[in-house]
Amino acid sequence: MDIATCLTPYKWKKPVLVGSGAKGAFDSHAVDCPFVFRHNDWQHLSTILTRNEEGITWDSRNIAGTWILRDNDMHGPGCLKKWNGKYWLVYHSYPGDGYEAGSAKIGLAWTEDDNLMNWNRLENPILVPEDGGEWEKGRLYKECLLEYEGTFYLFYNAKDKDEGAWTEQTGLATSKNLVQWTRYEHNPVLQVTPDAWDSGFVSDPCVLRDGSRWTMFYFGFNYKAAQEGIAQSDNLLDWRKYEEPIIKTGEGNAIDSVFAHKPSVITHNGVLYHFYTACRRPMEGDATCNIFPESRTIAVATSLPLAIGSLRTEGRPNPIGLDEPAPRLSWSFLEQMPVAFRQKAYRIQVATSCARLMNGDVDAWDSGIVGSGDHTAIPYAGTVLQPRQRYYWKVNIEDEQGTQYDSVVA
Repeated sequence: MDIATCLTPYKWKKPVLVGSGAKGAFDSHAVDCPFVFRHNDWQHLSTILTRNEEGITWDSRNIAGTWILRDNDMHGPGCLKKWNGKYWLVYHSYPGDGYEAGSAKIGLAWTEDDNLMNWNRLENPILVPEDGGEWEKGRLYKECLLEYEGTFYLFYNAKDKDEGAWTEQTGLATSKNLVQWTRYEHNPVLQVTPDAWDSGFVSDPCVLRDGSRWTMFYFGFNYKAAQEGIAQSDNLLDWRKYEEPIIKTGEGNAIDSVFAHKPSVITHNGVLYHFYTACRRPMEGDATCNIFPESRTIAVATSLPLAIGSLRTEGRPNPIGLDEPAPRLSWSFLEQMPVAFRQKAYRIQVATSCARLMNGDVDAWDSGIVGSGDHTAIPYAGTVLQPRQRYYWKVNIEDEQGTQYDSVVA
């Protein structure tokens, strides 16, 4: 099984999102279950959906929104997409008070608000555990919604019982109109493997298209450690699992030393970002402590190593209207880099379009490899800059160990 395009071996050492710890706040104890998408040229880690407070309804006690309909391409922009002029969000709700109390059901919400703040719900749940097979009688969980060739596919994980030790597996339902849904007759489509790293759970599906095939990121759990795995399919129905986890729990006091689970995957500037929920035992100084107790934060792993922070031209990020024939270019380094990190060389490339730059068609300036640790106020030395022409640049650096790092495009 070829999974090279799906791997993200470079873990970020610090959380990218931590709960506020503020008493009474919705994130006072932890943050969990990331869903990352691009919208209005910004990237988001979450959206807003509150519980239904209009009387006693099936979703009046709590809400767990997990996925908004988006483009399917794993290597694409990760933008939300509309159907019938609306954005569609899938969620589940528990009937009881407290942590995941009772048998959860799945519902849909929609909005025409481009700010994603004002949502409307379908009146009734679209899937309930009572109508499913024995494998899902306990509770329905995190959902993944996609549309392909006129059919909607809803992947979800479920537990077989609501009390005692249970098994979680992943199933599928399909629809033509988002209202009437049909469970796949051969559910669950992703099953646990006895005596393996995912012998207890195969959960939290994140399904994206990778070229001609489909990839499902998920987490497996053997009642000891939760780790990220991957499966592939040619038709969205029949899935083949990779035998080993692709993101394993960390060592020592790493932020993911207990759990590394619950995937959300997106590409940005040619780099694949695999966001996930990271858990470890609580430590002094933690901003939050979950009820178990544990530290539960959002982490990320990437397909390429990251070292370069912000890019600046004449001291400003992405300036417009510069009247400078040789603007000075600078870049910073990310906070997580070790103290001993040293830049050994750099290469600056400038082009008249972002597409040209990303494709290696550099038509303004290529500095070549410069053996230097300089990273501030490096003067542009390419072709004459033209008025009313926008320019794009990036930098590649190499450290003293020979590792290379690419920047984003500015």
